[in-house]
Amino acid sequence: MGIRIKWHPQNFNNRLEKDVDKRTGRSAKEFVEFSKRYAPVESGELKASINYKKKHKMEYIVGSSVPYAKYVEYGTSKRAPNPFFRRALAAFRRKIQGNFK
Repeated sequence: MGIRIKWHPQNFNNRLEKDVDKRTGRSAKEFVEFSKRYAPVESGELKASINYKKKHKMEYIVGSSVPYAKYVEYGTSKRAPNPFFRRALAAFRRKIQGNFK
């Protein structure tokens, strides 16, 4: 009599991928909310445009759909930068690391 122990790496990898994808999606959604707190508000259009979308498995994009968002973030020759995405990311780092523990 004996006990057979067999590892099925494909099952493990599938579960791991699903878990990581879920945590990544949750982090993207949380980062959207974090970014909105840091976004400057003149008309509210920039803040409202911040969203996320899934690009691939375990890959999400957070950004703004308004064309002037990059000019706000990086500035222009006539306007100083207001790096709200970068400030939000710096503040969000600890939280995002906690999502994967």
